[in-house]
Amino acid sequence: MTKGLEDPPFPTPCTIEHALMNYCDITGPLKPSILTRLVKFAQDQDDKEGLAYLGTPSGAEALEIRIQKKYVTFVRLLDMFPSIQIPFEKLIQLLGRINPRYYTISSAFDFDSSKLDITFSIVKEQIKG
Repeated sequence: MTKGLEDPPFPTPCTIEHALMNYCDITGPLKPSILTRLVKFAQDQDDKEGLAYLGTPSGAEALEIRIQKKYVTFVRLLDMFPSIQIPFEKLIQLLGRINPRYYTISSAFDFDSSKLDITFSIVKEQIKG
């Protein structure tokens, strides 16, 4: 799976599904630079032009209305621009990494504004090596 990748951004070997679910941020906000870099992978000229426009300063308002305010994720972007054909190796280099969440704040401010609750779980995992 990592053929062509000099330094994969996740432990190998692993499946594509595992890599996308656990290491690649496919649900985060899209930045203009990602759209600009996707232009060369679009097969349709309209998709190329649309991506290029959204990634420019003159397309900032359209980017905000069409992508950011609607919280369009990478997966949804592929539905919007269906001619994008990006090799997996390029995709994982393009997408950001999922940051680990060491804790979750689970307080209800409306319930008690003077109290902060932190929810956590202890994970016991044997590490090989």
